[in-house]
Parts: sequence; structure tokens; C-alpha cells
Amino acid sequence: MRRKARILVVGPGPNSAGGVWSVLSTLLGSDLSRRYELRHVATHRDGSGSDKLKAALGGYLRILIQLVTNRPDAVWINTSANASFRRKSIAMALTAAFGVPRVVHVHAGEFADYYRDASPPEQALIRWGLGGAHRVVALTQTWKTVLDDISGGDAVVVPNPVAVPESAGSSTPGTVVFLGRYGEQKGTPTLVRAFAQVASEFPDARLIAAGDGDREGAIALAQELGVADRFEANGWLAHAEGQALLATASVFVLPSLEEGLPVALLEAMAAGAPVIASAVGGIPDIVEEGVHGYLIPPADQAALARALTEVFADPASAERMGAAARAHIAATCGVPVVVDKLDEALRAAVTRS
Repeated sequence: MRRKARILVVGPGPNSAGGVWSVLSTLLGSDLSRRYELRHVATHRDGSGSDKLKAALGGYLRILIQLVTNRPDAVWINTSANASFRRKSIAMALTAAFGVPRVVHVHAGEFADYYRDASPPEQALIRWGLGGAHRVVALTQTWKTVLDDISGGDAVVVPNPVAVPESAGSSTPGTVVFLGRYGEQKGTPTLVRAFAQVASEFPDARLIAAGDGDREGAIALAQELGVADRFEANGWLAHAEGQALLATASVFVLPSLEEGLPVALLEAMAAGAPVIASAVGGIPDIVEEGVHGYLIPPADQAALARALTEVFADPASAERMGAAARAHIAATCGVPVVVDKLDEALRAAVTRS
């Protein structure tokens, strides 16, 4: 019996909060693990600087041991931008030294800014890291264009995977949900201000948020604007708790300044919630204005308030958009669909090996 191809998977681990680990854990637990022998090595964890350094050094050692003692057929490297890419560049160098093909899976929404603002030597490192990959994986067509321009290659598009629930959520009328990091980057100040702007018109409306970051600042702003009694600001939720919250949403809002392809947005759509999101990064590739929800300019409080008003004033239309969003995600980002697309990229690297 022919052995399964060995894939060394490099990326964050379970001690890393955020979307990349959510994506990676979904894929590691998918049918992909039955098609390949997957060995995961984490090079990052949340915590202090010493915790992060220890995780990185330990990860490099485990990668080296795997390359020497159990040579993989390909290495699948999952990276974001900035420090994440610098860490992964060491994994890329180790892989190149042993002549093992690599697939570089880019998850960062700010990658174009990272490359533009990098020093010339770091730009050269980025071009080498992407250009030397047998396959580069982009989240959407928009990000494929960005990565192709940097690397001179031809990235493949593989969206983030979403486990679509068997049935849509049972939304609570007037419930606005946000999941992510509190702060300017994800647009929570804009969201709280827009909610406060329309709250008096819709007395049953409430805003429920969850995540890490500047939670206290969001609470203080809600108190200042007089909507603290209608704003529930939770800390970071376990995945199952986040899913339960999304199931209650009459609308999911993500007014970010930058994004790749946010997992929370996809999960909200899979739960049957219409969305209001900034038209940045890969979001316009997955959300069609007026069909799945509303696209707004980033940091535009007035546009966000208008969209919230439309959702609250016409719940039947919002419900139709939520149903369309759920069907769209199942067809484009369902786990089986994504696994087949990623399988093609990994198979090409394995064949080269």
C-alpha cells in the first residue's frame, strides 16, 4: 500500500488567539488529514516576549528535526505579515536548505502595506519567500493580485474554510453582534458611535461584542454616549461560545480599516446573519452589496448608522439577505470545498518533490 504524502504544517498553535489558528485548526481536523500525513509545528504563541521567543526557537528546532529525521514531501507554511512573516522566513530558509518544496499560505489583510513600508532588504526577503514557493495561496482574487504583483508568480485562490451549521441561527430581533479585537483597527469606536446614533429610534436594539484588545475603552465610550445599558462587551470567547452568539445575531458588523478574509464574518454569514462590513481587503470578494448585506467605507459612522437603520427597519429584507449569505458561504467556503482547493495546491508541491 502506497504511503500517504507527508506534509509538515508550520503556523500558529492552540495558544494563539485569532483567525489564522481558527483556519488552521479547522483544516487540520478536516478530510485533509485523511489524504495526507500532516505534522503540525507551531512557531508562535500568545504571551510575553520570552514566551514568544521560546515558542519560535522551539518551533525551528522541531522543523529541523522533522527535515532531518522524517523528511516531508512538502512544507505548508501559514503566515501573516510583519513579525509573522519574519518568523516564517526562517522556516522557509530551513526548507530551502533541505530542498523540500514549500506552499506559502498568506493570511494577512495588511500584507500590501507591510511590503510597501518594508526596507529594501526586507522587501527582497519577501519576494524571495513568495517567489521561491512552489505554490502561494491567497484568500481571495483581490489578494491574489497583490501577491502576484510582489512575487511575479501566479497564486492560487483558496478562501478560508467555514463549518456551515446544519440549520441557520435563531436570531434575536435588534441584536447587533461584533467579534474581533476592540480598537480602531477593527472599527469598534465607529460601531459604538453609529449604534448610539440610531439607538433612540429603535429601543429594542442592543449591541453585543466579544474579543480582546481595548475592551475598557469601548465600554467607556458607550457610557459617554449613553448606551452602556444596551452594550454588552465580553472578553475573548471560546469558539463554541462565539458560534452561539453569532446564532443570535440579526446583523453582524465588522467596520475594519483593513482585512484579509475575516473568519468571524464568514462564520456569521454561515449562521444566516446578514452583514455590514467595510469594503476593504477580500471582503468585497465575498459580500455582495444588497444581496448578503451592506458594504460601507471604513471609519464612516454615517454610512454604518444608515445600514443599521435599514436592517432594523426592514427585518424581512435582512432575513432574506442572511439566507442568501448562508447559501453563498456553503457554496464557496464550506470545508469540503476549501479542502479540495487546498488539496490541489499541496498535491502540486508533493508531485514536484
